[in-house]
Amino acid sequence: MIIGVPNVGKSSLINALRAKYTAKGNAAPVGAIAGITRSVQNRIKVSESPLVYLMDTPGILTPNIPDNDTGLRLALCSCQQDHLVGIDIIADYLLFLLNKNNRVSYVAYMGLKEPTDSIGTVLTTCAVMLGSYIKTRSVDGRGRVFVPDISSAANYFVKAFRSGKFGKMMLDQDRLTRYSTYRNPVYDVVCILLDTTLSRWKDEGNCYNCSLK
Repeated sequence: MIIGVPNVGKSSLINALRAKYTAKGNAAPVGAIAGITRSVQNRIKVSESPLVYLMDTPGILTPNIPDNDTGLRLALCSCQQDHLVGIDIIADYLLFLLNKNNRVSYVAYMGLKEPTDSIGTVLTTCAVMLGSYIKTRSVDGRGRVFVPDISSAANYFVKAFRSGKFGKMMLDQDRLTRYSTYRNPVYDVVCILLDTTLSRWKDEGNCYNCSLK
């Protein structure tokens, strides 16, 4: 059974293993947003020898998100659906992170002349560059005018980040640095269990393409 947070590639992993070891097509539906897998799926064969089946599951998260920063990071990675947070808010948080980490490749991509902290400037400039406008009522209420489509530009901005247009970026680097001095006892237990399991498989002749360090 494959278990993990939403939109980290659980279904893609199953499909990749199935394609490699059985030369068959995708059996698990995939998508770029959270919530594609909505229930535990039927078992999927990913190998003939040894015979291995996997089960896909919906993404799981803790019942509550401890703080706004964590929630925004999860939303930026599409671990929850965009409309729950707001695509404009996600875009604003993305701009903050890019500037904080001195990632300014967004400047040229969004049609800007220089880095800026104003998400309004970023999205308006991008919408004009894309020729994306929406018709809305004029201020005096006497007619309709075309204005830059901010939501469309926000989607364009966030999608670019998610597809790697701004390069690879570790959102939790600050947290990893902060906690790197603490040893996680769970890690030790997992290592012991893994070594024991691999040793048993090797002794039984069932260890495929693995090596024990």
